[in-house]
Amino acid sequence: MTQNLIVYINGIRRLEFDRAQGLPGVQRRLLDEMDGEMDQGIQLDEGRVESPDDQQKTRYIMQHMLNALTQDQENAAAVFCTWLGVRQPDLVAVRVVDQGGEFSAKLQFA
Repeated sequence: MTQNLIVYINGIRRLEFDRAQGLPGVQRRLLDEMDGEMDQGIQLDEGRVESPDDQQKTRYIMQHMLNALTQDQENAAAVFCTWLGVRQPDLVAVRVVDQGGEFSAKLQFA
């Protein structure tokens, strides 16, 4: 497993999650709560998903992370990045292209 997950937007490093640092209990509980809420259903572009799989949860979290970054909500974005880093241990980079508010994202796995 690689140590860091890096989020790039238009080639610029915006966030980084260091997997080598442990998560305090409060953060672990927050991630578990996020999972519990998503298990009850999530809204994606194509509609509501009642029982999302890991890939759908990842897309949902990425959307929220990008929204937080565009609204300068760095703390919220960091929480979403942490979820990605912990729940997707082989994910090493998220490469986002922002074209006037329209995002396309490419996930890079180890």
